[in-house]
Formats: sequence, structure tokens, C-alpha cells
Amino acid sequence: MIHARRRGHRMPRMLMVLLVGVCVLGAVALAARKDAASGRSPALRWSAGAIERALERRLAAVPLSVRWVQCGTPQGGASRYRGAKVLRCAANFGDPHMPVYCSTIAEGRLVTDRDVAGLRC
Repeated sequence: MIHARRRGHRMPRMLMVLLVGVCVLGAVALAARKDAASGRSPALRWSAGAIERALERRLAAVPLSVRWVQCGTPQGGASRYRGAKVLRCAANFGDPHMPVYCSTIAEGRLVTDRDVAGLRC
């Protein structure tokens, strides 16, 4: 029996592999674009520096000219909110008076005493 030599059987296989690769890359790019367009910010991890940066970004997002934010553990120890320590943060807007924000990161997002009534630091 003489076997007929098949030509081009490699080409469809290569095209199929290439097509699958392009589809996978397209799906990954679409998912990344969807997350970016949703406006969701990545979850934050608790640290004093992360709280300072998140609070500074939040205050800068409203028409306030925040110069710096500094957070620390209040005298007598920090209270807790959902298991996370609450820090006392001072915000400098250039005025002689610096407002205090009781702040923490809980469940991946910044929480202040302005968000949760009764949050104490």
C-alpha cells in the first residue's frame, strides 16, 4: 500500500495554535481593561505608611491642598476596627490648625472616622 504524502498538514495545526494563543492574549487584555475601567482600586494592606498614602490621596482628590499626612499610634494604645489597629493621623493643609483623622485599613480599603460614625483612635 502506497501512502499518499499529505502536504500542508502542519500549516493548519500551526494556525490553530496561533489562533488559540491570540484568543488567550485577547481574553487577558480584555479582563485587565475591564478591571481598570471599573474604577476599582487594588486592595490595600495595613501599614502606617499605606494609611498615610491612602488618606493623602483621598484628601488630595477633593479640592483641598493637603501638604502632608502623618499617622501614629495614639497615647494609651490604638483602638481596633474589624481587627485592624486604628491610627491617629494629622493632616497639614497649611493652616495653623491640623485636623485629626482616625484611620485604618479594613477589608482592603481606607476607613476613617468620617466614614464610620464612632470610629475612635
